Amino acid sequence: GSLFFQLDTLLLALWKGDHDVGIYQSVFKFVSLSLIFSDIAVNAFMPTLSRFHGMQQERWNMLGELLNKILFFIALPITLTMFVYADQIISLIYGNHSFSDAVPLLRIFSFIVLMRYSVETYALMLTTSRRQTTRMIIVVVATVINFLLNMYFISNFGL
Repeated sequence: GSLFFQLDTLLLALWKGDHDVGIYQSVFKFVSLSLIFSDIAVNAFMPTLSRFHGMQQERWNMLGELLNKILFFIALPITLTMFVYADQIISLIYGNHSFSDAVPLLRIFSFIVLMRYSVETYALMLTTSRRQTTRMIIVVVATVINFLLNMYFISNFGL
């Protein structure tokens, strides 16, 4: 999981250089901050989901659906704000023109935030149903796909 989230930065450093890594990390750190809400929700729901699995399957499913809806409705305004106000956000945080290259990247990352919030519940459900091996396989496959996509996009389009 850690490699999955750091792979982009490592490949940018290797293939493009420090400037692109700085721009990428300026957005990545801000986006990471927005993920705190999903971490709080997942950590709050995990003990109850773990307890319900196996004993009260219906409640386990119902709680998972509730968490999924909660995360979606948290992610939606975050995504829309990052997409619509990307230039104002970057200007507010980093100054008027210092990181203007980060604006389109923030818009792309806004959709990644929505996707990340959307899969958190499913990942937690795999964990609480004692299917960590399945979750690990998914992360490994996603990391390989991430590497291949980065290899193509970074080498052809840059940041």
